[in-house]
Amino acid sequence: MDKGQKGNRLNPTDTLHDAGVRPGDTLRVSPERTAGAINPMDRDAALARVRNEVLDFADAHTGFTVEANSPVAPTEYLFKFSTEGFAPSHFQDGTPRPIKDHEVLLVLPGDFPVQAPEVWWQTDIFHPNIDPKTGFVCLGELQDQYRPALNMGVLCQLLIDLAAYRNYAETDALDMDAARWALSDKGQKAIKDIKGQTIKSRDEKDDVPDQKLRIRKIKS
Repeated sequence: MDKGQKGNRLNPTDTLHDAGVRPGDTLRVSPERTAGAINPMDRDAALARVRNEVLDFADAHTGFTVEANSPVAPTEYLFKFSTEGFAPSHFQDGTPRPIKDHEVLLVLPGDFPVQAPEVWWQTDIFHPNIDPKTGFVCLGELQDQYRPALNMGVLCQLLIDLAAYRNYAETDALDMDAARWALSDKGQKAIKDIKGQTIKSRDEKDDVPDQKLRIRKIKS
């Protein structure tokens, strides 16, 4: 609320008289905005949508199980699945140990769906994009280019691909030891052995030219 044309903001605890407002003054009233405020109905709809997308993904992927903190509109999910991956070393030479079972926590924050979901790995894992101390997961483009309409089935698949080293980024790594290992010859061989994506195969995939549609005039 402003007084006159000077753009002075009035103290909301003052009366108009205390604020110096006099007959003939002009008041401009604007609604107060709260940062991060979410329409409760929009949030409820988003939570219900996520629930359906997660359950659809689980139904379509045998062995992918889901636990949640609510049967109706959960804000936390615990995913359990099996795929070959690696955990921190128990060996003197630092070689990561093979693992198969994974548990991952998905958290939908208070400002969801405006704010991106958070993901925390609960079981041991050795991966460049997962913090080795906290388990926080960098979601890459899904996080940097997050859109409220993100299908959670896409996120669930990303988690499986991360665990299996079919998706990883060496730059800006959260676990530098894992990044160095993944780039090494030994690491690349181990990744290839579990059918993960090697640097070579990724580069070859990136080099494939785009297939452009060509239209020819039909002879009459």
